[in-house]
Amino acid sequence: MSSPPKSVSLPAAPAAAAAASAPAPAPEPTLEEKLELAAQEEADAEAAAAAGPANELQAQGAAFPLGEKAEWKGKAVPSFDKNMRAAMQSTQRTAAKNHPGAVNASASLAHPTALAPRNGFFDRRYECTTKDLDDIEDEQDFAFMRGDEILSEDGEPVPPKTVTLAMKNLTDMHIHWLSKYLAEQDSGEGCTKLWLNDNKITEDGAEDLAKALERNKTLEELYLHYTDIGDKGLEFLLNALAPGKNATLRRLECGCCGITQVGANLVKDRLGKKKISGSLEHIGLFGNDDSIDDDLHEINLQLRDNRKAAGRSSRSFR
Repeated sequence: MSSPPKSVSLPAAPAAAAAASAPAPAPEPTLEEKLELAAQEEADAEAAAAAGPANELQAQGAAFPLGEKAEWKGKAVPSFDKNMRAAMQSTQRTAAKNHPGAVNASASLAHPTALAPRNGFFDRRYECTTKDLDDIEDEQDFAFMRGDEILSEDGEPVPPKTVTLAMKNLTDMHIHWLSKYLAEQDSGEGCTKLWLNDNKITEDGAEDLAKALERNKTLEELYLHYTDIGDKGLEFLLNALAPGKNATLRRLECGCCGITQVGANLVKDRLGKKKISGSLEHIGLFGNDDSIDDDLHEINLQLRDNRKAAGRSSRSFR
């Protein structure tokens, strides 16, 4: 008769033993610790760059000798995105604290930005009157330009002086409606600064604005950067700024508008022949075709000479 089997003690499973002996997870670092880590990583990177070869070509040659296959020698930073988010959130809180009078268009979103203002920018002196796109359905919705929503102590309408309709997804149709109200401001008080940048405005919208400028006598600054007015749209605007037409506009921003050498040559020709009002102090043409970069300084000098010939002096833009 065989004897009963002996009981055998099995060793603990390796995974269970490791789990039992593993240390507790480290606590999530605070925002200040994240920012400090990001700053330290940036400082280390700058120090490493400063300690390397002075000549970039020498550095490349030392890292990748002739005949060897170039491979990426960088170091991945898994926490980069997390650190950037922490820095952005800190910046947003600081901006909101320093400028409590400004309201942001995307304040209800996770990542508000000062580039999408609801009623202006992160500074009280640029607080603007505006209108949400959802509230613009027809021409009458631009009646706020007359001051119908702001009344003086005598009950008279007070037209807003600074208006922003930037980043509202406006089209040429909206600009057509708006231009009618700008054309009405041919005397007395009216809008002096108008932001229309970052909208779907083409040469057709620029033509409507130009027609309004020929009658308008209040607007001093017009911002059209990051639109699609192109060379033809710029030509319409320059026509409105001929002597004897608009004499109040001082600043015209047309950066990143698809303007080419054709447009730059037109500006230089008009200024050279004194066919632009002496009131104009600045034409912004940054970010257009690379070929016109060398013309910008010449245009600036022509603007200065044009104002001197008209007996005008430049003022600062505030």
